[in-house]
Formats: sequence, structure tokens, C-alpha cells
Amino acid sequence: MQEIDSDGDGYINNSEAVAMARRQDDMEPKETFNLFVVADQDKSGKLDKVELADFLRLVRLSAIKFATDHFKEFDMNKDKTVTIDELEELIELKYKVERSITRQIFKKVDVDNSGDLAPGELVDF
Repeated sequence: MQEIDSDGDGYINNSEAVAMARRQDDMEPKETFNLFVVADQDKSGKLDKVELADFLRLVRLSAIKFATDHFKEFDMNKDKTVTIDELEELIELKYKVERSITRQIFKKVDVDNSGDLAPGELVDF
């Protein structure tokens, strides 16, 4: 909680939540705000530790949904896995990121070292 609570008040406000979600999951501020509102059960405008745990779960579920929804876009040959070649090509075309950078990230998230990414691994990309 301390790494997210930039003002040190013991609670997480919306701007702190937005910064964390952007840094960890590249989440848009509007989507983060919507999840923040759901997690802020007492409607105080700040998240305590319990609400923060709920918020972090919501952020993770949102990332999983995004990856699952977009998996077919990455899986160009429709074999239900995403290879380094498929990912490099798409990331380079869509985001103009060098293949070497994509390859470095790929190696970190390919937790089973299979050489391809399953939907669960793609979430961490």
C-alpha cells in the first residue's frame, strides 16, 4: 500500500489509483475511475486496505478480460497460442515498438518457457 499511497495518508485516492493502474496495467483513467467507484464501498472518495484489495482484484480482472478479448487478434494462425513472431509483428505494426524490446518482455512473461503465450500469460504482457 505504501508504494501506491503517494501522500502517505493511509488511504488511496483516485489520482493515486489512476497512477498505479496506468503504471501496472496501462489502464485508461476513465476505466480506473469506474473501478475505483465500485471498490469505494463507503463512498468516501478514498480506498482503505480492504477496498484497495477489491480494487486491485477488479483491475486484474479487467486486464484478464482485455487480454482474453484481444487474444484472437494476437493469435494470427488461430492455434490458441501466441508465438514471439506473431507478437513481434503485431506490436511493431500497431505500436511501433522494436522487436528486441518485445522479445525481452516476451521472455519475462513466458513463465513456462514454452516459446508461446497462453491467454493467462498474455495478461502480464
